[in-house]
Amino acid sequence: MQKLHDFLGKMRFRLVFIALMASSLSAFAQSQYTLTGTVTESGSGLPLTGASVFVENTSFGTVTDFDGNYSFTATLEQGTYTLSLSSLGFTPQKITFTAGGNSTITNNASLSEDLTSLDEVVVTALGIEANKKSLSNSIQNIKSDQLLEGNQANMVNGLQGKVSGVNIVSSGGAPGTSSIILIRGGSSITGSNQPLFVVDGIPIDNSTNSSLDVASINRASDINPADVESISILKGPAAAALYGIQAASGAVIITTKKGKAGVSTISYSGSLSVDKILGTPDVQSALWAGNGNCDRIRH
Repeated sequence: MQKLHDFLGKMRFRLVFIALMASSLSAFAQSQYTLTGTVTESGSGLPLTGASVFVENTSFGTVTDFDGNYSFTATLEQGTYTLSLSSLGFTPQKITFTAGGNSTITNNASLSEDLTSLDEVVVTALGIEANKKSLSNSIQNIKSDQLLEGNQANMVNGLQGKVSGVNIVSSGGAPGTSSIILIRGGSSITGSNQPLFVVDGIPIDNSTNSSLDVASINRASDINPADVESISILKGPAAAALYGIQAASGAVIITTKKGKAGVSTISYSGSLSVDKILGTPDVQSALWAGNGNCDRIRH
């Protein structure tokens, strides 16, 4: 029994010794490296502030400062690594570097502007596509999935709460009721404050004729929200100068969906609404207005 106890003690000592040696070798194989560089914009050479810089498959990284410079320390084993650089609105870039030898590794990068990003490209007047950041006027873009949220049958009502500075008022919840849309409030006392609606480059009349009894429906409600690809809201008269006086209160530029190359797909969406009148008020039809402030009896 004593011999077995001594044997187990020696084995335990050897295992501890082997574990310490393995950890020492692992720590010896890793070294600290300082990664530095500058990230600029391609073409202009301006520094990119807040660009993300990190070593892939590791937890080491940082962001660029106001001058586009970055510097951070990473503990790496000798070998080849990939440095990933990215910034919002620019095409990401990857740089391969080797860890070993020099303790300071310098990699400069120049990122080009990403004009293919759908979130940054908007449709302006006359159906012209432009980069959102290059426009001097205020514009906001709404995608199809955002418009379909809430399952509104009226496309104008589907914009409610999704565009800043736009106020939408519905005359009722029944099918066929009109909806008033105001961009940055009203600008005319006697004239129309409704923006101009343009569908695939064709202007449509969205005015409504109201009376004390009923308000007629807007023609923009005829547009199926499921057929809309994107909507660009041009705010203010300066934004819609190309459309003339009709767009003095702004413009709503609608681009509908079109066929795309690839595998054919079929989608269907439908809705059904049923209204039931609880009752109608009692009205008299025996008397009607006559001349000389007298009522005549209808026979």
